[in-house]
Amino acid sequence: MVLSLDPLLVAAYSDELDCVAEYVNAQLGVRVTCGGPQKQEGWRVAIADMAVPDKWYNVSSLRCLLDETQERTLPYLQRFAFVTRNWKRLLEAFSDEKRAETHRKLKQLEAGSSSLAGSR
Repeated sequence: MVLSLDPLLVAAYSDELDCVAEYVNAQLGVRVTCGGPQKQEGWRVAIADMAVPDKWYNVSSLRCLLDETQERTLPYLQRFAFVTRNWKRLLEAFSDEKRAETHRKLKQLEAGSSSLAGSR
């Protein structure tokens, strides 16, 4: 089954634990998951820099990075819209010139997010 998200073309498949849709080009990967360990959280959308393909960032962190917003909750379909609307900005953020700074900022954002979750 193939899902088309302009400008993304996503190949979708499922197994016993997860439903996954994934798009990967030379620079970025987009992954959509549901079920498995994330079942209680519903659908998730994440982005990876293909230079570091084992590290996937959630859309909330990327939204904070690009839009400098502190609002981390975004409905599922709006996560897709965010990725589609900001595709060129995401490519630029993970370009060779900005890659190190982007990873540093995302690490800080995710560390801040975990410390907030731990304090609740």
